[in-house]
Amino acid sequence: MNLSPSQLASSLGGEASGNEIRVPGPGHSAEDRSLSIKVDPSAPDGFVVFSHAGDDPIVCRDHVRKLAGLPSWAPRPGIDPIARINARVARPVAKAGSPVAIYVYAKEDGSPYLRVVRPGFYQSHWNGLAWVSGAPKGPKIPYRLPELLVAEHNTVLIVEGEKDADNLAALGLLATTNSGGAEKWTADLNQYFKGREVYILPDNDEPGERHAKQVSENLSGIAREIRVVRLPGLPPKGDVSDWLDAGGTVEDLDRLMKAAKAEEQDAPPSLIVSSAEFIDSFVPPDYAIDGLIQRRFCYSLTAPTGHGKTVIALLLSASKALGQPIGKHDVDPGRVLYFVGENPDDVRMRWIALSEKMDFDPKAIDVHFLPGTAKLSEIAPRVREKVQQLGACRLSWLILAPPISRATKRTATSRPARMPG
Repeated sequence: MNLSPSQLASSLGGEASGNEIRVPGPGHSAEDRSLSIKVDPSAPDGFVVFSHAGDDPIVCRDHVRKLAGLPSWAPRPGIDPIARINARVARPVAKAGSPVAIYVYAKEDGSPYLRVVRPGFYQSHWNGLAWVSGAPKGPKIPYRLPELLVAEHNTVLIVEGEKDADNLAALGLLATTNSGGAEKWTADLNQYFKGREVYILPDNDEPGERHAKQVSENLSGIAREIRVVRLPGLPPKGDVSDWLDAGGTVEDLDRLMKAAKAEEQDAPPSLIVSSAEFIDSFVPPDYAIDGLIQRRFCYSLTAPTGHGKTVIALLLSASKALGQPIGKHDVDPGRVLYFVGENPDDVRMRWIALSEKMDFDPKAIDVHFLPGTAKLSEIAPRVREKVQQLGACRLSWLILAPPISRATKRTATSRPARMPG
């Protein structure tokens, strides 16, 4: 339904600005402008409403229909979502260069959740009234989920795109995919494949192979069986739809599926292990400061302002560079990089005072500073290059001293977290 924003604003006693209209809400005064209306031809009735006064959206929609002279709302006849999906896939599927193809991901009850428009891979989500740009905030769900849940058998084919899933479904096969394309499988999809016999049909390219590996690793220990089926005769970047177009049949696919080797799956970890198994993976701690700080760990030191965090960080830095013990704890010498994200002048003053107290030359010690605030993700390449230019000695410690939030200042804790690698 095509609506004119200016005519609609005139009918409702409000003002229009582009496709946006502000009008009095239902039961409000003529001066009120609490009801927003957006003209959207893709939305039901051609518009979307929002009440800044918290009025019932259904009441607001009826209010707009009545004053604008639109037909009263009437419920549509019940629609079987499975029948609707089957009817849609029976139609030809859009190919490259053809008109835009739209694919809708439905929730368990058949209600819309995600819409994908191709070409372009544009995603939008259903907010109960209209499609809104962007993927849903919730977890991912598989394409054709209602059919997946009501299937009488556990054999399911996983492909890389909605087009391929629809083409296989049109042949009577149970097929699905994930939104986003190759290498976009996420763990929240795994639950729907528990105990199933899964066949992965990768596209004929490197991303397709990586995607097959990603899906297989995710479903290992969850699916009953996993097989990767590589279709013969595919052109570069070809997919199962290309294979079907070239004359592939359900019978051919069935033979290929049976011939595919089952992927080895990781056995689920045992709940109870023996004493030997329990200690088998033990790795003795490797200390940078004996008995106090381990290598390859990340430690967090927090405390209220004025309780000595900076002094401790500087003491640790100097002791590490000099190889001097801290109390009864031996320290291996090493190079230190100190990020000064809070009050560099204060840190300079404390560092000079500490050099006098510990009797070291602050101009010669192997401690290096990076003053100021910056995004580590943006400056990391430059930092890495600079560290390499410093010489053969590896960087032993990295100390970050960013500004501290008020929430952090309320606690005083030291907690290690294991660093990878």
